[in-house]
Amino acid sequence: QLSQPTGLMHPISLLAALEQGKVNLNDSVDTQEGMIDISGYLLEDYNWRSGGNGKTTIRQGFLLSSNIATYLSVKQAFGKDYDKFHKTIINMGYGLPQDSIEAALPIPNDDITLAKFATGKNQQITPLQILTFYNAIANNGKMVKPTFHKGDTTIIKEQIASKEYIATIQQLLIQKGLTSKAFSDKVPIAGEQGVAIVKNDGDNTIYCLQFCGYYPSDNPQYSIIVTLNKQGLPASGGMAGEVLKQIVEQ
Repeated sequence: QLSQPTGLMHPISLLAALEQGKVNLNDSVDTQEGMIDISGYLLEDYNWRSGGNGKTTIRQGFLLSSNIATYLSVKQAFGKDYDKFHKTIINMGYGLPQDSIEAALPIPNDDITLAKFATGKNQQITPLQILTFYNAIANNGKMVKPTFHKGDTTIIKEQIASKEYIATIQQLLIQKGLTSKAFSDKVPIAGEQGVAIVKNDGDNTIYCLQFCGYYPSDNPQYSIIVTLNKQGLPASGGMAGEVLKQIVEQ
């Protein structure tokens, strides 16, 4: 099923930004009060009702799951070269493999569509395609084709990005795993979570809750994604992480 990756897009967008050499994790960004106006489009952080995160570093913004910090990082790296951002994402292998369902990844053409794409809101992709990318991060950059049986490994992307920046994303995902509902004191897990609307219908709105990651985080052997569709506002965005933790520990 195609869906929006929302928060799961943050590491991918940040990796693309780091690859340009114009962004440093210690750079300061102003997320204001958790909401910024982009030509009439309000980009919000999950905690905008409580005042947001204000000025922070790109590193801390990522760890706080800030949509605004992610967008500002991409904006700093690419400016108004929207096509270059899109090409960088595609060239890294995002959206592969395409032999089942082709992801809908429209090219941004202004700051609004850039903000939406960078935060996973203006695209459609399958869980398996997201998992393929996260697996490549765990694999130090080598992307392999998922198979449903044991057999020869097929490499579909020799290196998605510089090993230096992949190592940076790995460390950030480890830190996210430590503070998420997927945290386990039995098996170290690295990963990211996201919540997207599948069908907007008032009280009957269907939400897609996802957690994607890999384990053990210090020596990855397995990658995994959990996707849950839930009617009504979820009590916790970490529900998918809780399920993932149970699977991993078993």
